[in-house]
Amino acid sequence: MKSTGEQKGSAGLEGIALSTHKTAKIMRDKGGYNHYMHSLSLRHESVPELPFRGLSNVEYLSIGDNELEEIPKHMLNHMPIVKTFDMGRCRIRSVLQDDLKGTQMVVNLFLPSNNITRLDKGAFPTSLVTLHLGRNQIEHLNGTLRHLDKLESLFINMNRISSLDNELPESNRLKLIMAQNNRLELLPESMRFMHKLENLHVQHNLLRTFDGIFKHARNLTEFHAFNNEIEYLRQDDFLECQMLEDIDFSVNHIKSLNGSLLPMSRLRRANISYNEIEEFSMNEIRGLVTLHYLILNNNKIKHLTGHQENNIDQNSYLIELVLDNNELKSLDGALMGLNSLKHLSVAFNQLERILPEDFIGLAKLETIDLSHNQLLTLKEMERTFLPNLSILNAAHNNITRLEKDFHGLPVLCNANLTSNQISSISSDLVSQTRCKNHNVPNKLALYLDDNPILCDNRLNELCPIMLKQETEIHGKSQCFESDQEVCTVLPMLFVNNYPLLIPTQLSQQVLANAKPVVIVPLLNPTINNADDVLPPLIAPLGNPIIKPLIIAAPLPTLTTTSTTTTPQHHQQQQQQRLPLPPLRQSNRMLKLMWKLWKRQRNSSQLL
Repeated sequence: MKSTGEQKGSAGLEGIALSTHKTAKIMRDKGGYNHYMHSLSLRHESVPELPFRGLSNVEYLSIGDNELEEIPKHMLNHMPIVKTFDMGRCRIRSVLQDDLKGTQMVVNLFLPSNNITRLDKGAFPTSLVTLHLGRNQIEHLNGTLRHLDKLESLFINMNRISSLDNELPESNRLKLIMAQNNRLELLPESMRFMHKLENLHVQHNLLRTFDGIFKHARNLTEFHAFNNEIEYLRQDDFLECQMLEDIDFSVNHIKSLNGSLLPMSRLRRANISYNEIEEFSMNEIRGLVTLHYLILNNNKIKHLTGHQENNIDQNSYLIELVLDNNELKSLDGALMGLNSLKHLSVAFNQLERILPEDFIGLAKLETIDLSHNQLLTLKEMERTFLPNLSILNAAHNNITRLEKDFHGLPVLCNANLTSNQISSISSDLVSQTRCKNHNVPNKLALYLDDNPILCDNRLNELCPIMLKQETEIHGKSQCFESDQEVCTVLPMLFVNNYPLLIPTQLSQQVLANAKPVVIVPLLNPTINNADDVLPPLIAPLGNPIIKPLIIAAPLPTLTTTSTTTTPQHHQQQQQQRLPLPPLRQSNRMLKLMWKLWKRQRNSSQLL
């Protein structure tokens, strides 16, 4: 920064480097510079003792991101009408009583990310509407806010404050309080009378109770109090909070909601996860027709109740319900009536069975996550009709068979059954299912990773049926490691077209006692011992499954004892005999497949 104070009437700012985003207007006439600078922003500079006279029209001043350790009051004395003053991200250690006396009209004061530990009484102008003291080292507010009758937004987050008793403005005009990441154990009694409060963030503190402080907070719309020590919610904690739309009470020790949410008629999102609730009644949200998201994961819920005597309102708008990581063994039909529910997650529970009544009325359901439970079957789902379900996740269960389980899922597009014990799949599984994405026909993706069925040659018979029904099978297992869709790879792994060999040069005695003989073709030893050069479609299998070569029992000759065989007749029989196919045909076929693959691999490497 340079000073050119020699010019008449100059403000001494001819060489000041202003930041690129500032808005400034400096006009010059014959006498030097007129005083029309309205906005001044300095970044990464020091502010030495300069003649700041003549900047009386500046309304926005930003000197953040500097090495300043104290507020430059000598500069502020020449800017009496500054409305917004930003001095964030410096090294300010204190706000003294006379630091801001020159700016008694300031409305927005920003002092975040400094090293402030001291606040003098009367240090802040009474004109303040917004005050940001976040991310400092303040332990006590020292009564510095009590006289700020116009204050509406207060940021004191990420400090070391342990109490707010007798610290907040007496005018009760506050609309926003950001007090998260402090050491608060109790909320101040003065909050009972803050009827204009709209947003309150007190997460990451040591609060144990709300003590009915917000009973009359009629304008409160957002309340975050996660990661505290709250153990109990009173029934009247939010008695008049009809405007509340978003609450987050996660990571506490809440054991019961006690009907505390029922007055929140405009509630849209409620996060009660990571608490200690053991039983949840759907009556806790009865009548909350605007509630879209209810998050209850990581509690200790063993039972869901409230499904018969007091059903959820018929106009329920709950879209997403999360019950992961609880102790549920059954849904007990408690979801009945959630007719707008689209996403349901009950993963990581102890569910052993799904009943048809569990999903009655869930016509809009699009995704279900049943993974990591103890389900033995999905058979009961065939009696459930979910016309919009597109994603089913039942991975990591104990399911053994799939029969008509998908018959009630007409538009299913993704079924994840990874890590089960499935050894049998009916050809009727998807006969009533046709995937549709936004009414556009598509293919159903069936994921069967780590299931016994992938090591069963019956899959070769199932694949053509699945392909005709627009279903793709995906998966890997210990005997199948291809990344490709399973059914497109199988035809190259299983060889079926072997001829029926009928030997004819056998004696009549042998023919009479002959039985069918099964001969299993073996891989060429040279190929079998060289797994590193086998095609990737064959090598992972070790011993490819090949259908046996059957040599049928020869048919008896229609002859009698009185019949004699002439040389001509014997010659005709010789001409009618079929040639014996070589027994090494199967080995030759595998050799040919291997050579073709090797040729293709070499060609691709050349390209």
